[in-house]
Amino acid sequence: MFTPKTIVTREMFARRNEPDLEGNPGLQDTLQDALRERGGQILLYGDTGVGKSSLLKYAAEDEGLGTVVVECVSSMSHADILDALVRKVVQVKKIAMRKSGSVEASATAEGKVPWFAKLSGTIKATGGVQSDYEIVEKDAIDVLAEVLPRVGRTVIVLDNFQNIKLLETRELVAQTLEQLSDRAADSDGGDVKAVVIGIAEDAHSLLGASRSYGRRTTEIGVPRMPDDELREVLTRGFKKLSIVADGPIVDSFVFYSDGFPYFAHLLGLNVARTVLKTKSEIISDHDLAAALKRSATAVTSTYAERTRKAREAGGEVQPRLQIMRMLAASEKRVWSSADVQTMWAEKIGPRDEYTFMHTALAQLSTAKHGSILRRTGARKHYLYQFEDPHMRPYLRIAEDIAL
Repeated sequence: MFTPKTIVTREMFARRNEPDLEGNPGLQDTLQDALRERGGQILLYGDTGVGKSSLLKYAAEDEGLGTVVVECVSSMSHADILDALVRKVVQVKKIAMRKSGSVEASATAEGKVPWFAKLSGTIKATGGVQSDYEIVEKDAIDVLAEVLPRVGRTVIVLDNFQNIKLLETRELVAQTLEQLSDRAADSDGGDVKAVVIGIAEDAHSLLGASRSYGRRTTEIGVPRMPDDELREVLTRGFKKLSIVADGPIVDSFVFYSDGFPYFAHLLGLNVARTVLKTKSEIISDHDLAAALKRSATAVTSTYAERTRKAREAGGEVQPRLQIMRMLAASEKRVWSSADVQTMWAEKIGPRDEYTFMHTALAQLSTAKHGSILRRTGARKHYLYQFEDPHMRPYLRIAEDIAL
């Protein structure tokens, strides 16, 4: 039921009804509208663990669209990406060396095949049916546009696109979106579209400086999952496992998850394991504590090391530790110095001066003290947010096991 390390199952998927990062209503409806739009391409971005890949998977399924997915890695060039896509749908038998103008192809099927002057292969079809296929004097984009509809796949997915480091590759992929859109507009055949999925704060940081792809592309920012959807995921999973979780327990898990379905699944998995091992049906406070401890351990060890660097070894006030606790409990995600000062006065008590607090905020933004926060803006107008968006749910979990 709870699968933090892989895409959520259809049974556990909660429909995404919240607005996207730009405030457009109906996140999933927006995505499905974009999938239906002829020639439209899609850029799906957001923090890691907010459910981008699962959202696309089930939105495409609801539209009856088959997908071809390439997991992007840092070493990939544009040619590598196209090669990987073609090989997903065509079993290459023979690549003949030919040269015509500026077109050139590799000589063997085992080597890299960046462009295709002549391609002979077999289409992998459903139901065990295969057919020989030959494309002469066409590049990989045309191969995809012609072959994909034959195998019932019309959506190209480039997942984890943030791993692509070469600016040239990003810009060429942006041009590919334009090419696919133009081919759909000029053709009476199938409408092949691309979805680029990546971890980013905005679309611009994924596809480089070129913005010419914008008029053909729907940019959708996937936000944190709302509390009611997280509650639905947790409640559904516990019910399927015949585990009783009262309202306050579920509310606690929702708080610790901080809008990340990843953390909801991680906590749900660990508490379910604990409860089922004791052959109980009810989640107790002891089960909750055990789940929190296991979940904190499961998160990358760098978080524990970074918080160790951040907090003071001793002292009466310990401002860095207090600031981490306050920001972890806060409902906001970006804070000014004045915001932190107000929280300090309300939760710890007013002070005559807050120089110590401003110093602590600056320290939490340095590598020496764990790079907990990111500081932006001009002096006296600094804004702070967590450097890693997963740091806050980690701090919320760790707070209950003695941060």
